[in-house]
Amino acid sequence: MWNSRVRLISCRKNLFCQQVFAGGENNTIGLSVANRGGEVSDAFTLSLSAEGTEIGVTEVGGSLEPGAATEVSFVWRPASASTYELTAW
Repeated sequence: MWNSRVRLISCRKNLFCQQVFAGGENNTIGLSVANRGGEVSDAFTLSLSAEGTEIGVTEVGGSLEPGAATEVSFVWRPASASTYELTAW
């Protein structure tokens, strides 16, 4: 479940990001997740979708102190090169 105290900071405010990806190749998508709240966050699951289709899920484990950030990455191989809208939640 999404922890409302933790926010992605590498994409736009609403957790949407548009980017061009190479088709038929592995593309590594790096996201920075920061705890903007005043309390330590619990572990949570972070999902990533492209154009509404889920392309990855990862567990952000342990705890994240207030003001701290951590990096997560997903590897995705789209069928064709294009600009895709990504959504993380």
